[in-house]
Amino acid sequence: MNGARPYTTPNNLATGMDNVTIGFDSAGLEKYIENLRLNILEEVIKTIDNGWDPVNEAINDAWTGASKDAFVNDFAKTIGEVKEHLTYEFAEIESRLRDIQTFYFNQDQNMMSK
Repeated sequence: MNGARPYTTPNNLATGMDNVTIGFDSAGLEKYIENLRLNILEEVIKTIDNGWDPVNEAINDAWTGASKDAFVNDFAKTIGEVKEHLTYEFAEIESRLRDIQTFYFNQDQNMMSK
């Protein structure tokens, strides 16, 4: 293992080996999860919300009647569902990352006890 370089993820979440020492950074994982939340989940939802306004305005300017109202309502409902699914998927990713964190912690503890 001479010359092994540490494995890092974005934002320097250390989870690997460097000269045969193993460890993980719990604070780094928390920062990584929070960055995912801010940069992915919240930015995507914000983009969806901001994108709906000009679409809704264009529809209201060019279309009238019950079919327009039904379309706008269905579109708004779909937007809500997409945001709910994004939130659910983020929770799944966060759960998986925490499972990995627990695995690394347990592995590190087991190595120290031997």
